Amino acid sequence: MTISWISISDIVGEKIDLFTFNEQALRILQTAEFKTIVGGWIETINPELGQNFNGAYQNVRSFDHTNLMAISSFSGLGRLPEITIPVADIGGVPLGVSLAAGNYQDEFLLNAAKLFFGDA
Repeated sequence: MTISWISISDIVGEKIDLFTFNEQALRILQTAEFKTIVGGWIETINPELGQNFNGAYQNVRSFDHTNLMAISSFSGLGRLPEITIPVADIGGVPLGVSLAAGNYQDEFLLNAAKLFFGDA
């Protein structure tokens, strides 16, 4: 069996290196986390915000969760086959590895999972 690697650029449809992709993903995750944790408090208490913070917060308020979905479930959005394999249990918390493949590569994905993890 030959394994063909798929790059981040293949998945997102634009030329991007992994560092830049991860940097953008982290910014999206941090924005979503801030909006969820702090945003509710700001909306409820309505504190007086400094000009710079207020401008930044307006960007957070307009945050589109579609971006979060794109990085947390790229396989579903890209209609790519994905399989998650449980590999460990750490203090009662399951740990898994997800593998994804290109469109219509389901059989390849299953064979790759068997190659890496066996029939378990």
